[in-house]
Amino acid sequence: MLADLDLLLTTVFCPGDDLLPERAKNARRRFGNWHTSRAAEGVVVHHAPRLDWQAIRLGLGTGQQLRPSWKESHMRVLVVNHVSLDGVLQGPGRPDEDTRDGFRHGGWAQQANDPAMGAAMGERMGQDFSWLFGRRSYDGMLTHWNQAGGPFKDGLNQTRKYVASSSPDADLPWPNSTLLSGDVPAEVAALRKQPGGNLVILGSGQLIRSLLPRGLVDELLLMVHPLVLGSGHRLFGPDDEAHRLRLVDCTPTAAGVLMATYQPAQRVS
Repeated sequence: MLADLDLLLTTVFCPGDDLLPERAKNARRRFGNWHTSRAAEGVVVHHAPRLDWQAIRLGLGTGQQLRPSWKESHMRVLVVNHVSLDGVLQGPGRPDEDTRDGFRHGGWAQQANDPAMGAAMGERMGQDFSWLFGRRSYDGMLTHWNQAGGPFKDGLNQTRKYVASSSPDADLPWPNSTLLSGDVPAEVAALRKQPGGNLVILGSGQLIRSLLPRGLVDELLLMVHPLVLGSGHRLFGPDDEAHRLRLVDCTPTAAGVLMATYQPAQRVS
């Protein structure tokens, strides 16, 4: 998840061109507004994407159906993740990010990194969002960026973070962190009834798998890489039930990554 996080955090937290890193400035020069065409009923497919950075920072939609209209004033759970073609979620950002069970492919998303991905993440997240993490993802991401320092450290620390853990005594050392323990799906369901922006999940596969069967995931932005890893922890499964989703948006990058946005099939925007 660290592969695009520097550009993503710039998009969300930095107010002007003077604070943009050179990579983001190049992206702004490269792209303008999104161009969309209706490929099928209910689906928006983007061609030759160009980015409207002001709209992204303000959390405004830039194409048809980019934001569902249901319960707009309430918190929504939004999943944003890189996955390989065979569904692997583990360690996309760097070689030592997550080596559980001998995983040797860490950093697999770096080669296909593209400014369009960070911008799409920022656009989907919108304004006034909060993070929703599993404990492992929280520890890894916050530890990394607090050690690395820079403006992204402050952006992460100043944003509200809800952290799911099986331990009621879990230590959350970073500012603005709230523990969710015990019946975590019930606590997330209660948050969704409150007014506010998106609850954005990065990484956190176990948390996602606990929420999806209970209808507590409102949208998924999956960056599907043209890569079969063959091993590693996967985003979905095993599960006894099938969960049907509806494709509402799809944008390919120059490197062949599909930025696909899904919502539960039973929910109509």
